[in-house]
Amino acid sequence: MCDVGNVTVVCCVISVNEASASASEILARALHDNGRAILVGHKTFGKGNIQSVTQLHDGSALFVTVAKYLSPALHEIDQVGITPDVQLSGQEKFRTLTSSYFKCAHGIILEMVLFIGR
Repeated sequence: MCDVGNVTVVCCVISVNEASASASEILARALHDNGRAILVGHKTFGKGNIQSVTQLHDGSALFVTVAKYLSPALHEIDQVGITPDVQLSGQEKFRTLTSSYFKCAHGIILEMVLFIGR
């Protein structure tokens, strides 16, 4: 958290990539839509629906989509994904403190702290 006088601001940078799906996409998009987070990384998978599964007598199953998630700003997620604010090039994954994800997130948080502190 960034403590600025009597106001506490949470500096949140969320790392996303093509493996981010479903609940992680929904949370990231909700925080982003409400101005609470900056998204960094690669476009997400795009899984934002709710399915009902019915087991059939022959052992197969029937999947029926019963609902789709929309973000607070009414953006669809399913089959669309989320494009981050800061897109990183290459295929580097968020694995180490020296990764481009970490460096980018660290830089954004520092800029936010310096901006808020003015």
